[in-house]
Amino acid sequence: MFSIPLIPVSWLYGLIIYLRNLLYDSGILKIYRASVPVISVGNITVGGTGKTPFVEYLLRFYEKKGIKLCVISRGYKRLTKGMQVVSDGLHINGNALTVGDEPYQIAKKFPRVMVVVSEKRSVAAEYMANYYKPDLFILDDGFQHRSMGRNLDVVVIDGQINLSKVQLLPAGPAREFKSALRRADVIVRSHTDQNIDPVVQKYFQEKVIDMRYKIKRFSSLLNDKFFEIDELRKKRCIAIAGIGNPDRFLQSLRDIKINIVAFRKYRDHYIYKENDLEEIRKIMETTKSDYIVTTEKDAMRLQSVELPPGFPSNSIIYAIIEAIFVKGESVLWNILNEKIDRLICE
Repeated sequence: MFSIPLIPVSWLYGLIIYLRNLLYDSGILKIYRASVPVISVGNITVGGTGKTPFVEYLLRFYEKKGIKLCVISRGYKRLTKGMQVVSDGLHINGNALTVGDEPYQIAKKFPRVMVVVSEKRSVAAEYMANYYKPDLFILDDGFQHRSMGRNLDVVVIDGQINLSKVQLLPAGPAREFKSALRRADVIVRSHTDQNIDPVVQKYFQEKVIDMRYKIKRFSSLLNDKFFEIDELRKKRCIAIAGIGNPDRFLQSLRDIKINIVAFRKYRDHYIYKENDLEEIRKIMETTKSDYIVTTEKDAMRLQSVELPPGFPSNSIIYAIIEAIFVKGESVLWNILNEKIDRLICE
């Protein structure tokens, strides 16, 4: 899980990360503290760890409590700069290309949740606190964004990865040294029901929560029509995915016995071009497929590009993911109550 020629570059990267964390830990670099509680959800590796489904779990959890929520994100790979209010809890602005696929997905799925994107999360937090007055901030992908203070630090890790064998960027997928897990208040292991990783055991013996994600059903790209898993098993499908771990998406489709006759994968946050869509159309015709199956993030991007004439857009469906706790949901509730809920009530 690493590239040997890039290891010297990783050493330099590691030194920069070490010095940066040292400056924050010593107080030389200042940390902005928002006027309302902040939950940071991040990861220690790049790629598909399952961070977004966990953010959505928190949003559902607090929406049921009537909490006024705001998600702050960088808006990774968006085509714009600066701060943009994606949703004020009433209206959605922009699309997946201009604000980022994950913020746009959250805004569409949670119309009462405020969503803002900014490279400087502290600027966004201060603006939203002053003008929209949320009760709680969810800081998306915030573990390395140390200039923004938080009341709870959640790190989502891929439970199928052995962290002891993971190298720092760019030789491997690690964003920080494994010892950085000491900063976390809770660790969520996704995609697993296995034993605790030895690295997690070393740095974080308690408050480890295990989750796995499964496909609940499918939805049409063009309307609100849903497809149950059973009815899709009778159809021929091609799959496309431009996410952090596209092979895992393919495996999840095969696990529920969806008949995948062709698969195309693209890099994470990929913006589909006309020639990509033409290739997909030809594959669909050649394989005599009924549907194009993709991920929810890909669907957000496909909704934001102009589909060429003749493209079977009414045949595009996307998977809706459900988070299932394997272990520790009550532990999470206790932590949220201790570190967040009491602050909201003050």
